[in-house]
Amino acid sequence: MVAVYNSVRWGDNRPVIPPSSRKYMVAANADEMGTRLRETARAAGYGKTPRVQFIGDGAAWTGNIAADGFRGAVFTLDCSHAFGYVNKVCGFLAGDGKEAKEVFRKVKDRMYGHGFERAEKYLRNKFRAHFTEDGMKRWSEEASKAWMYLDARRRHMNYGWLRRHGYLVGSGHIESACKAIIGQRCKGAGMHWRYANAIYVSALRAQMRSATSRNPPTAASRGSALRAQMRSAT
Repeated sequence: MVAVYNSVRWGDNRPVIPPSSRKYMVAANADEMGTRLRETARAAGYGKTPRVQFIGDGAAWTGNIAADGFRGAVFTLDCSHAFGYVNKVCGFLAGDGKEAKEVFRKVKDRMYGHGFERAEKYLRNKFRAHFTEDGMKRWSEEASKAWMYLDARRRHMNYGWLRRHGYLVGSGHIESACKAIIGQRCKGAGMHWRYANAIYVSALRAQMRSATSRNPPTAASRGSALRAQMRSAT
């Protein structure tokens, strides 16, 4: 998800969501997706506004897109993905049950309000024995991988700073759009799709779900745009 902030609200510094938006649905591999994403971001104002944010799930290919096409953007690890890995660490350190849930809640609050460093400090103080050199050798494979994942991305989890300055901390907007545009239309009971047909129907759905601007497009221009979407989908 790339967020281009044209303006923020006076008083609480929250981003202003424009009344109109466009939804795009394309079929592309990882290499093509970077190009499509840059094109869409430029149409929304990328390169003209000082505040641009790239939110990803931490996968290597999304990081490559951010590094190659969106230099200078504020890169953010999606908070939902981060909390999923945190939960694995807390489950190992505190064990299953009530204590693990309580530890996870406290760690999550510290990350959401401040950042990863504050959460790490809490865990290291509470579970000192597990963070010694010998103690970390006894970590489970799952917990160890989760911790290494978080440690490598610590600078992308400054959620407190992001929230105070009016940035987003998650890509829930995109998750919701996927459900509304594709999931509700293509995942009905008993539905079976050929790949290309699913792309065509999703392109139609995206066009219909896009908010209209103050000057609604004519039927001819809407049809032309839709045909272009379908051609790009193939």
